[in-house]
Amino acid sequence: MTTPSLSTSPDVILSSAPAAHPVELHGKLSGNMGAFDLTMTVLAASAPLSVMAAFAPVSMAVGNGVGLVSSFLIAGGALLFFAFGFMAMARSIANKGEGAGAFYIYLTKGLGRQFGLGGAFLAIFSYTLIQTGTIGMVGVSIVDYLHSRLGVPAFPWWVATGIAWAIVGALGYRRIDLSARVLGLAMLGEIAIVAVLDAAVFLRGGATGSLDFTPYSLSSLLSGNAGIGIMMAAASFLGFEATAIYSEEVRSPDKTIPRATFMSIILIALFYSISTFLLVNAYGVKEAGIKLHSDPTGMFPDALAAYVGQLSVDAMYLLLISSLVAAVLSFHNAIARYFFNLGCDGVLPAAFGKTHARHGSPALGSLLQSATVVAVIVPVVLFNIDPVLQFYAWAVGLGTMGMLLLFAIASLAIIRYLSWQEQRGSLWSYRIAPVLGFISLTAIAIYATINFEVFVDASPTLATIFLVSVYATFVAGVGLAMRWRKTRPDWYGQIITASTFPDDGAQRH
Repeated sequence: MTTPSLSTSPDVILSSAPAAHPVELHGKLSGNMGAFDLTMTVLAASAPLSVMAAFAPVSMAVGNGVGLVSSFLIAGGALLFFAFGFMAMARSIANKGEGAGAFYIYLTKGLGRQFGLGGAFLAIFSYTLIQTGTIGMVGVSIVDYLHSRLGVPAFPWWVATGIAWAIVGALGYRRIDLSARVLGLAMLGEIAIVAVLDAAVFLRGGATGSLDFTPYSLSSLLSGNAGIGIMMAAASFLGFEATAIYSEEVRSPDKTIPRATFMSIILIALFYSISTFLLVNAYGVKEAGIKLHSDPTGMFPDALAAYVGQLSVDAMYLLLISSLVAAVLSFHNAIARYFFNLGCDGVLPAAFGKTHARHGSPALGSLLQSATVVAVIVPVVLFNIDPVLQFYAWAVGLGTMGMLLLFAIASLAIIRYLSWQEQRGSLWSYRIAPVLGFISLTAIAIYATINFEVFVDASPTLATIFLVSVYATFVAGVGLAMRWRKTRPDWYGQIITASTFPDDGAQRH
């Protein structure tokens, strides 16, 4: 994010930092990512291998069965509608020299400062829960792999989680280019193992010798619960919206960010749809339906063993761990930049709005994010909460619900913002697509609210508490900003100082 009135010269440092310490800070994020690097960085958040190995089969079991292959395309279409308006708004903001970045900025400029702060709270809440739940799963997966595959004596999952936490923290603290290279390698590995199974099934013609396209039929899409199928498919896209967060850290942001955004959505939709279609064909449509309800998480590795060989299954479990670590790193980077944005605007102490003198990274934001993970994981360990069946399921379910809600609110902000601007793009990008995106994403958010129990395996009382916490987080941010508007107008006025909201009541800078 670039906030012109708060920019700090590169030679400004924290006077309290010891001279020999490397964390002398300045005020501009630094990076040199291209479209491929950025696409891999944000795609890592969706963890493609984990989706294919677990999320997609489970989604088929609880949703519309093999019709999920079409649900991915429908969800992708809804998010493409959103992306056209998202990018039109990004271009307009950039052309005005007002900066570009996270949903925090988009909600502020479209709906006002109070909604922007509410969006920032909800985004940090959601990303943090998804990330901490996933890093817990990383620890469990590492221990299980070492014990079951290599014969290493079992040890507490949180030890392995701590090692992953240290690696992610070290990478997140440094310049984004290093993380991008690591994420790119991880993504290529996990995509490759899925592609190998895809190719094997395609070349053999599946279980029957010829591919069955029934999963793409309308009857399959509408079988079971189509709404849950589309909702679950939409949840698998989370992460692509982070492209705009890295506007200062890419080459030619006016070209790189739109390319990476559209590439991310299209690649996710096609990859998940085609790979799920071929996974179903590995068993045959009828047998796949039986497998989905008897052993959904065994569906992918069993198909891999049958079509490629047992060695590929061993590789898959190792790549699954790297996939989860990559997702954690991707979310870590996004959250650190939210903290940076809030530091720039005085919501957090000003030091968080400065960057590392050598790495050009939001170093303090990264450290705060690492500390947040510890604050969440320690109670899980102390209270002996199951890291998979409880913590992972609850945290990821809560975070997913929060992000679906945030998408719906952001789509409204985009419509409102673009309605005030001189139309510099097509009617499609400025008017039609944003409205279609709002209708689609709001419907998904409402459906997710009504069917929230699908996301979390908890008692009705606990599920209700969880759901209320999602909405309460957004309301808390809105309420805090409204309080500042009355009691601390100077603080309130710093929330995105270049806000275009006309009747905001805040001082212009």
